[in-house]
Amino acid sequence: MDTRFLETISDPTAIVTALGDAPTFPESLERAYLKYCAAVDLFIQMALTASHSAQLLERIREPGIQRDTRTSLLKLFRRCVSPNLDTETTKKINKVPTSSLVAAYGHTFKSIAILKSQMMALDDNRKATLALLISEYDTRGQLVMN
Repeated sequence: MDTRFLETISDPTAIVTALGDAPTFPESLERAYLKYCAAVDLFIQMALTASHSAQLLERIREPGIQRDTRTSLLKLFRRCVSPNLDTETTKKINKVPTSSLVAAYGHTFKSIAILKSQMMALDDNRKATLALLISEYDTRGQLVMN
């Protein structure tokens, strides 16, 4: 690559091309809550009825759950229960058995008693915050247009 052109630029910011308008706060909070509020509520319900964290993961990965909903629930599981699990691997329900994930990462899972206590304490503001946290990577690698 010929770098001589770059050497002629006295102000590098003058040649930067903006690729899109990413949502800013608080607009991003509103969007995330609208997109994920149902998943957050479902995750809370599932957590409150699970007998242990591994069972919660098993329920989330059941084939009957719609793919987009499952992905949202897996993001929540990662954020709330085990940050060591990556969403891409956990989405592969036909290739990676839940038992393998539990065997490899189960020791990192938050206890279900603590999780239940935390989920029962979530008010609307904290639910919105959780929705925003899991929406962080929604546009990773994409051109964002408002």
